[in-house]
Amino acid sequence: MKIFRVASLIVALVSFNSAGECKKPISIAKICEKTEEITYDEASNTVCLNGLIDHSTPPLVEKLPIDRQRPLNLVVNSDGGVVNSSIDIAEYLGDYDIYVSRHCISACSQFLYMQAANKYVIHQGIVAIHGGPVPVKDIIDLDFTDEVKISLIRENLRFEQFYHDRNINMDILINPPEHLHERLAAGEIIFWMPDKAEFEQNGVHNIHYCESEYGK
Repeated sequence: MKIFRVASLIVALVSFNSAGECKKPISIAKICEKTEEITYDEASNTVCLNGLIDHSTPPLVEKLPIDRQRPLNLVVNSDGGVVNSSIDIAEYLGDYDIYVSRHCISACSQFLYMQAANKYVIHQGIVAIHGGPVPVKDIIDLDFTDEVKISLIRENLRFEQFYHDRNINMDILINPPEHLHERLAAGEIIFWMPDKAEFEQNGVHNIHYCESEYGK
C-alpha cells in the first residue's frame, strides 16, 4: 500500500528494557541492517524482510531454508502491503520473534507484528497502524465488479478471523485517537502508533523496547 501521508504519530514515553536484556535483540536487528528485500541468515535463523509485501512475497519467504527446530527471528522494515499476503507470511512463519528498528507499518504491524511471540522495538522503530477492514456495506456500495467485491469480502473475513484466533481486540485498529476522527472521516489516510498499554489492553503482549545507538 502506498503511504500518502503519515500524520503526527502518537508516541508515549516508554520504559526501555535493560542493556543486558536488549543485547541479543539489538544484535539480531543488526544482521539485517544492510540487506535488501528478503534474505535469510542461517547462523541466527533470521528472516530479513524489507520493502512492501505483495503477492510475490509469500513464495519468496517459503523458499527460505528456515530451521524449524530452532527459535525463529523476523527482522522487518516494511510499510505494509497486501492483506492476504501478509497473513500468509505470518501463518507460514508461525512461532517467531519480531524485531523493528525502522518501520513496521500497515499490514506489517497489523499481521506480522501481531503474530509474533515476542516483539522488540529497537530505539526509534515505528510500529504504526491505520484501521481495520472496510465494512461489508461499504464494499457493496463500491463501483466494482461483483467478483472484486466478493474477493474483498473474503479478505475482510480472513482479516477478522486472524484477530479472533489470536484473541486480539480489533478496537486497537478501529478506534483511533479521538483527535484524528475528523480527518479520518474526511477520507485522509492516517497512521498512528498505539503505546504499549494500548496494545496490551487489546490483547497484544510481550512488547519490549530497547534503547540503542543503533538505529539513530
